[in-house]
Amino acid sequence: MNGSGIKSKLPHGGGHVKFQTFIGRWETFELVCHPGELNIVSFKSTCFDNVFIRADAKGLVRGHKSGHGGGLVNCQYGCGKLEKFKILKVGEHGEVAIEPNEFPVGFLGWMGIG
Repeated sequence: MNGSGIKSKLPHGGGHVKFQTFIGRWETFELVCHPGELNIVSFKSTCFDNVFIRADAKGLVRGHKSGHGGGLVNCQYGCGKLEKFKILKVGEHGEVAIEPNEFPVGFLGWMGIG
């Protein structure tokens, strides 16, 4: 996550959330639980002060495969509705899926291309 320069809430978020081939300062997060919100968590950067992963899945339709995916995943200052996720158990061996709480139509997906 690159949250450089994000010091206040932005209308559409900012920064970048991408892959990296090693674990450095930008690749670590604090898993934040929300008391009273069952199975809801947020991913707070350990490098950028008060910056969280944000997901906007507007336009996605549940169950409709969208090729290379869709929506927007980036960063946001502070934790609001778009910075909260559900962790769903999907397998017998600890596998989970991450669903944006505000948009229960899709799941975070990793594509290591480009």
